[in-house]
Amino acid sequence: NAALPTAIILLIPHQAIGSLAVSSFSELKERNDKSIQDSIRTSTHWAFSLIFPAFLIMALFSEQILYVLFGSQYTEASLALTILASGNLVSASAGKVGDFLRSAGHSRIIFYNSFATLIANIFMNIALIPLLGIIGAAVATATTTIIGNMLLIVEAWRKERVITLSNKMLPVIIASTIPLGLIIAIDELLFANTPYWFLIPAGAIYFMAYGLFFIKIVGLDAPEEEVVRRLGEKTGYEKEAEKILDILDRI
Repeated sequence: NAALPTAIILLIPHQAIGSLAVSSFSELKERNDKSIQDSIRTSTHWAFSLIFPAFLIMALFSEQILYVLFGSQYTEASLALTILASGNLVSASAGKVGDFLRSAGHSRIIFYNSFATLIANIFMNIALIPLLGIIGAAVATATTTIIGNMLLIVEAWRKERVITLSNKMLPVIIASTIPLGLIIAIDELLFANTPYWFLIPAGAIYFMAYGLFFIKIVGLDAPEEEVVRRLGEKTGYEKEAEKILDILDRI
């Protein structure tokens, strides 16, 4: 009741960004446009860029997060939360591969994959819950989520020769991990046991530092800069958008 919905929070950027890209998949497919792979990879890149740093915070401070959101009686689900979050991270990293296959006319593949994943999940839960309890349930759910997404990635390549994984994952991982070391150092320096209130300032510091490292290490490509300009034009802040891009270039 606590670990599963908390882990699902990680998928919000994935669903939001993916929903914007899904509408273009069918159109690009009909035009036989090679940019469909770029579209998928870009949406995956931005979703992963938002999700991975949040995953690191959720994995590092899982107990504190559950305490703040639900209370002390739910902190024993912290390991289950980390396991479930790992499965959702892989799901987001795979991109909107299921929606792409559906738009390409491979709905039967989606059905077979979903059915196989369901059966595997049921049997893994039956096998693992008596042995490991809530941890067994989390392992079963995360494992089948990972396997299901990996199978869809393989099918996307086999059927359409499209790779949905972003080629910028490694720079994002580096940009996310460096400021994490800062948070851990502050935590070790100040506290013997991490207090629950530390989650708020730690999160703020981490995401600000991550934003700077992201700009420096990952950066923005020309198409992404164009998106910022378009947003500026549509919202009436064209000059402000150009100033932001100018600042980013200087950094």
